[in-house]
Amino acid sequence: MLFSRNKYTRTIYTLLSLSMAMLIILLEGCTHKKMLAYQPVALDLYSSPTVQPPEVSLGKLETPQTTISVEKPHNTVLENISPIDIEKARELAKPILKYWNNIDQRSTLVRARILSIIEQMQMPPSLQVIPVIESAYQPYALSHAGAMGLWQIMPGTARHLGLNSPHGFNARRDVNQSTKAALRYLDTLHKQFNSWPLAFAAYHLGPNALASRLNKSPWKFSDGLSNMPVPEITHTYVAQIIGLASLMDSGDIEFSDPVNTRTIELEAPVDLALLASLTDLSIEQLFTLNPKLDYQQYLKQSIQLDVPADAFESIQTAALSSRPKLIQINIRPGDSWYKLSKSYRTTVQHLQNLNPQTGKVLYTGKLLTVPANQFGSATSRTNPMLSKQRRVYYKVRNGDSLWSIAKRFGTTPEAIAKFNQKHTNGIIRPGDYLWIYAHIQPS
Repeated sequence: MLFSRNKYTRTIYTLLSLSMAMLIILLEGCTHKKMLAYQPVALDLYSSPTVQPPEVSLGKLETPQTTISVEKPHNTVLENISPIDIEKARELAKPILKYWNNIDQRSTLVRARILSIIEQMQMPPSLQVIPVIESAYQPYALSHAGAMGLWQIMPGTARHLGLNSPHGFNARRDVNQSTKAALRYLDTLHKQFNSWPLAFAAYHLGPNALASRLNKSPWKFSDGLSNMPVPEITHTYVAQIIGLASLMDSGDIEFSDPVNTRTIELEAPVDLALLASLTDLSIEQLFTLNPKLDYQQYLKQSIQLDVPADAFESIQTAALSSRPKLIQINIRPGDSWYKLSKSYRTTVQHLQNLNPQTGKVLYTGKLLTVPANQFGSATSRTNPMLSKQRRVYYKVRNGDSLWSIAKRFGTTPEAIAKFNQKHTNGIIRPGDYLWIYAHIQPS
């Protein structure tokens, strides 16, 4: 029985072992099938007959072009003016263009300061064309009515704007002071009339005169520039400013780059003619840069001088040697060659050599050149740009004739006609421009 039980037990163990082995085989088979079922498949898309590989050019790859639009600053001077009016204004301004090269050349010595002040005061850049119309950028321009400088400021207007001229200086010819005053005035007129065309008209005609005309005949932009209730000459003036502003805006005209300047302080005494001779500047350039000056020598007053920025250091060095060597004095009652030679620590012969046109007898009130040993009775020489004939760009006004214009400026009708290639009996009209050689006196 024991054997039978053991035999039975072995049989059971054998069957169980076989069952376990079969189960393991089955499980391994299922696992292998599952692994095969989830095996990733590598797909070759380009091997498919329906999908073609893209053609790649081996040439230069082109970068897509991006167009950047740079918008010009809005020109407020031209705001609300119709295209038709602007086109008419451009036509009225075009006659000035035949003088543009000369105007542009003159502007280079002063325009950098004007642009700087326009920017500081946040005024429209187009206002830089006003001196073109007013003075052709001639800082010594003088009108028959007494208007002076780049902005042609009248004496009464100068007083109203606080432009004071101390002895030896003229504020209306001062580039910085006159520009600030003119721009303040234009800003006031713009705020008063709420329109740049009307502000320009008021600058030319006077604000009271314009206000009176507007009370009788109100004007708005839609009426057109030609219907502004102003004289024809004022209409032309306004239109030419707008026309030049538009021509600049469109790039049809442009100014050359201006000369940047710096201000140098000069202690008295200083001889500007001597200073110019010690530098690369001509005396004409020095006084064109500084039209405010009345004299060549400043013996008791310190002055501020505007000079080209790139020559600042050399001029500053030369200024140390610019003390005047000779001065002029007015002969007083009782003066004699001997007395003056003792006063100025020189000899009679040296004084006479300095004054070859003066005879042995000295006349009271006449000028005499003496060594610069003392300045008590010295008289400074006049700014050379004032003491000789200067070109003036003159706007013909109602009632003008060549004869009346010549009389005002100390010249002749024949000289004006010849200089402007006109006949002496030719017709001139209000709004025409004439170049005139005028004798301009110091302030």
